[in-house]
Amino acid sequence: MGRRSSTYGSRRSSLHTICHSRNTWIALVLCLGISATHAESITGAYQSTPRKVCFVGEGCTAIQDKATVAAAAQDRYSLRLELFFDNGHTCGFDGSGHLTGEMLVATTPVMPGCPVRARFQDDAMVLEMDGHECRAYFCGVRGSIDGARLYRDAKR
Repeated sequence: MGRRSSTYGSRRSSLHTICHSRNTWIALVLCLGISATHAESITGAYQSTPRKVCFVGEGCTAIQDKATVAAAAQDRYSLRLELFFDNGHTCGFDGSGHLTGEMLVATTPVMPGCPVRARFQDDAMVLEMDGHECRAYFCGVRGSIDGARLYRDAKR
């Protein structure tokens, strides 16, 4: 069927040569460089778009959810979340985990069976969490981590 371009073939050959060469130092340096670049691409502060949150008897105010991703020891990342909902309901999470592809899977020592998954798409982070028990532990009655979308702050 479709024939691959010669550009694809030459890139593949070059990568194959580097990865299978006897000089593993070059391959190691290249891999570490790629990992460091990817780490820099997800670390930083994230915020949701401002939205109106209301309090009974006190009116409404504009508020933003916040998240921070930071590099930790040996291929681990910390993930901190503060999400806000009506009438003072919140979600909070402070854990760490590993990056798998474009997804950070983080847990806490107290609730290791309740991972938060942060999927990175362009300059946004989309959060996922399963289970009512997990939600009840990290969030108030009307709060939820699942489905929250936060955007990366302007690069410093």
